[in-house]
Amino acid sequence: MKFKGSLISYFSSKAQKEGAINLAQGRPKYSPPEKLIEILKCLIKDKNLHQYAPGKGDFLLIKETLKIYKKYYDDLSEENILIVQGATEGLTLSFHFLKKKFKENFSVLSFEPFYESWPKLSKIFNIPLYSVEINPFDLKWDLNKVEKIIFEKNVKGIILASPGNPLGKIWKKEEIDFLIDLVKNNKGYLIFDGVYENLYFNEKPYIPLMNGLKNLIFVSSYSKTLSCTGWRVGYCLSGKKEIDLISSIHDLKDLSAPYLFQRAIAEYLKKEDLEKFLNFLRSKLKKSYNYLKKGFEKSNIKVSKAEGGMFGWVEIKDDCLEFANNLFDKKKVAVVPGINFSKKAKNFIRVNLSLPFDLFKRGINKIEEFLNEDRSCCCFYKKR
Repeated sequence: MKFKGSLISYFSSKAQKEGAINLAQGRPKYSPPEKLIEILKCLIKDKNLHQYAPGKGDFLLIKETLKIYKKYYDDLSEENILIVQGATEGLTLSFHFLKKKFKENFSVLSFEPFYESWPKLSKIFNIPLYSVEINPFDLKWDLNKVEKIIFEKNVKGIILASPGNPLGKIWKKEEIDFLIDLVKNNKGYLIFDGVYENLYFNEKPYIPLMNGLKNLIFVSSYSKTLSCTGWRVGYCLSGKKEIDLISSIHDLKDLSAPYLFQRAIAEYLKKEDLEKFLNFLRSKLKKSYNYLKKGFEKSNIKVSKAEGGMFGWVEIKDDCLEFANNLFDKKKVAVVPGINFSKKAKNFIRVNLSLPFDLFKRGINKIEEFLNEDRSCCCFYKKR
């Protein structure tokens, strides 16, 4: 069976249409903070907030966002930030930027398995994407291979997320500094996807802003942080010249994220304790990951190491697409086949951790029931 487009969208849409348990789509099933909703209700009467926002973003949101990141790099200013329509737009603008910045033939590099947007964007912009595999169980990768690709293929952009998607790898300071040095030497950029930066299990991720903004485009979002993925409010941080060029594309392409939602988030950040809500989210995600890992590994089902993020990466026997279809048909549970994130991941599935625990537990138990009902199926989990 062949599919065109996103397998995340395919299985998530099926789940929503048929009322199935959606372990596919990476969206929190937790409500946004109550105080944020209260603020939104108050602001909705402000007629000005139903119009276009300022091109670079709501000034109050810019101010509050800069407060968060000044602890990493004190020289940040309004010249270094652009509010965008979610991190997806930020990543798209980063590819636009590279295409405008570099006139000669060049390529980008990332690490497999990777988020589905990256290879698709490379095709849209006709920029070759080279990849290096991350071992899903010890999270290691080949430094020498990265170095070789960067200089042989004229890499001008290295893309990574920390924690990642679908792998919950948190990149260490020495790893990120190594990559920044390599891309600097090639006069390129590290494109850092920080969407899950606040969703860590134990150790807080290293944020590369500590090194300044040279050769860095930092992309993040409030969508996952505040459980409001439909609001589409993200941001880019970079040098002044970089933000000026990115802004000029943004003005013509997307114009602005919804003003009302920008202001509601800004007021929430100004008045409320963001860390309290994040602690709640982190505890829920960690609990779900531990349940997934401990429960499945008792049955010799191997779950990849994760240090944060919203997903479990689970090893299965071929074929992941057939497995996902059969699981949905028989148990009404949606997961994402690994081939959505890497052609080499035919024996993996991605599981969303961000459901309320009772619902998540029910979904995982249904997967175990499915496996136990037909262990002779070609899609059962590998024994170790």
